[in-house]
Amino acid sequence: MKRVLAVLSLLFLMSGLALADGPETGTVSGKVTNAQGESLPGVMVTIEGERGAQSTTTDESGNYRFALLVPGGYKITGSLEGFKAATAAATVSAGSKIEHNLQMNLETAETITVTSEAPMVDKFNVSAGQ
Repeated sequence: MKRVLAVLSLLFLMSGLALADGPETGTVSGKVTNAQGESLPGVMVTIEGERGAQSTTTDESGNYRFALLVPGGYKITGSLEGFKAATAAATVSAGSKIEHNLQMNLETAETITVTSEAPMVDKFNVSAGQ
């Protein structure tokens, strides 16, 4: 009898976990890469919707995942120092599993300005100097 009760309790708990990512919510996942297709670990990925924003960091393979998202429109943004921010739009429906891969390009925001001045010439001084 104890075994039957233990098995029923385990099944009850497992069904709750299976329904946590169930038909009334959706997931968005993907991979962040650079322009050469290499994985980018440590990218801050943010997803914004009507109910606020969530953030996560990509793993060592460049993967991210957001679960338990209510249906609606979302904006996904990836940011990493030295790279231009990458954005994507996603529409989550009940029970959907959407994959959005982000590609980030290097940012070239540096500007180099070279200025020079001509030396002042004194036309009344005819001596040579070093």
